[in-house]
Amino acid sequence: MKTIKCIFCGHTERVQFTCQIPYSSKFNKVKSKPQKIEFGKCNCCEVPRITTSSLYSFLGSLHENIKYREPDFHLKVSSLRLVEHLHTPESTIIYRASAKDDSLANMLSQYKGTNISIEPQYLFDFNQSSINVEFKDNDIVLLNRIVEHINSFDLLSELVDKMKQSNVLGYIEILDFKSLYLKGDYSFLWDERLYYPTPEYLSAWLENNGFNIVEQFNYHQEGVDPFTCFLFTRIKGSGIMAKSTNLKHLNSNLFELTDLLVSINERIRYLLRYVESLAVYGIGHKSLFFCWAVKHIYPEIEITLFDGSSEKVGSYWDDLAVLDIKNANYKHNLHVFAFENKLTVMLSGEIVKSNANAKIIMLTSVFNFEPK
Repeated sequence: MKTIKCIFCGHTERVQFTCQIPYSSKFNKVKSKPQKIEFGKCNCCEVPRITTSSLYSFLGSLHENIKYREPDFHLKVSSLRLVEHLHTPESTIIYRASAKDDSLANMLSQYKGTNISIEPQYLFDFNQSSINVEFKDNDIVLLNRIVEHINSFDLLSELVDKMKQSNVLGYIEILDFKSLYLKGDYSFLWDERLYYPTPEYLSAWLENNGFNIVEQFNYHQEGVDPFTCFLFTRIKGSGIMAKSTNLKHLNSNLFELTDLLVSINERIRYLLRYVESLAVYGIGHKSLFFCWAVKHIYPEIEITLFDGSSEKVGSYWDDLAVLDIKNANYKHNLHVFAFENKLTVMLSGEIVKSNANAKIIMLTSVFNFEPK
């Protein structure tokens, strides 16, 4: 695997653990080969990261598959705060990094008293080598839950420089890995989530690159993943200033990915020590990361995957086909649910009736540990 530079500071990474892992969100109807994956950290700024052998990790072909909408309260708060910092009634164009920005962009474009339109093309096509766009003052650039997936230092640096040529209003939203880690929730690990910076690190990185953070706010609600949001503009007079690449003082050494992997593996080793076969209900990146760990620790365990999505049913993860949850059978001695709703209750009842010795667990029990 070629050496890859940290997208934040441009330095190389040190590898701590290497393995093979199937893609966790590429629901192809044909079998595909696993990718090589490396867990490590940046040698300079210490940001934990995952390196993969494929550019696909940059969410390339998922644009058309992302069915993504934030909660209404989330959209309303974010859109209102963005509009409050606009210099209306100037015309504004919204630039979206990916399909994850669609719902927020649509809400912004509907605000009365504003002159907001949406650029039809996304900023990234994920296989490109440059950003082909020129921003104007008062434009909005949305980077919603995407920074942690970017795999190119040069591409992100070019975007940063282009944003500073004009006085745009930038918006970054990212999972609050620090809060999850301190809470003991390790479910944020994902082979397509490449970087794990803390909010403090991102704040300092933005300022180090010549941006002024006009507002930083959080979405922390019980039962919902926590997110941190940054609204930022160019520091007056900064232009395309030469940015420092020495971010060691912004040390983001909050956790070691390998330590998290060890904890998860030990939990799975204990939970599945007497299991011969298991069924997983609800196929997403968390459940497939669990399946990868199971195959890594107990390759002899038979795994069956069930889901209700037409996009996923009939697709393959590794050499396993995803089966329709309507046709679920209950022969397995362990049943793992990635969701908790009325269907969980109904299926659990059927499992107990059919197999009194079967064990049922929630996927959250695999990833949740004692708070720090």
